[in-house]
Amino acid sequence: QLIQRMALILARDQVPVWLCPYEIVALDASGGIIEAIPDTISLTSLKKNDPDYTDLNGFFEQYFYDAEMMADAKANFCESLAAYSMVCFLLQIKDRHNGNILLDNRGHLIHIDFGFFFLSSPGKNTGFESAPFKLTREFVTILGGPDSHLFGVFRTLCYRTFLSLRKHCLEIIMLVEMLQLGNEDLNCFRGRPEDAIRELRQRFRLDLNDRACLEYVNALIDESLENWRTNWYDRYQRYCVGVL
Repeated sequence: QLIQRMALILARDQVPVWLCPYEIVALDASGGIIEAIPDTISLTSLKKNDPDYTDLNGFFEQYFYDAEMMADAKANFCESLAAYSMVCFLLQIKDRHNGNILLDNRGHLIHIDFGFFFLSSPGKNTGFESAPFKLTREFVTILGGPDSHLFGVFRTLCYRTFLSLRKHCLEIIMLVEMLQLGNEDLNCFRGRPEDAIRELRQRFRLDLNDRACLEYVNALIDESLENWRTNWYDRYQRYCVGVL
């Protein structure tokens, strides 16, 4: 519901980014139905099942072989990466290994499996994934490297996404405030829903003007870029769990 609300806000403000909210219907306290996302594959399944796989950039060159297709796919990748980067930061979505990130047949990146967010994190809430969001070397290479034009577009889209969501942050915060009533025992709150909401509000940085927000978002990107904790979390998933 939170990501759906964010997608509606961004569409309303005509921010040219892309999110893929999917439906979840709760049937009881511990079960429900999750909508399938067609024409997608997780990054780990792609690595395991494509015999010619070398890296994500190589896959793009192989799959989107036409120049026009490649340009569209990289634009789609950039627009979805920017949107999900800001969503993951604002909601503090964790457990971002390659089994929880999908790629669709048009080049969009799609995050799934939101078992850890706000105050909760894997490993008994150790908070190891401390980067604002996942921005690996593979992702940056798709964009042409950190000094490329497309990476500059990525920075701009992250900034525009942040500004739009910040402008309508009360819509998002109110949803969480409604959620906490009677649900204080949810894992994402860890018994401290007031802290979760306070920290969510702080991440919107309502104390900053638009110019300062640009510096703030760029600092988040720089901190996330090939963050060593992100790399080591992926290594742990690869060696201990088998997620490539």
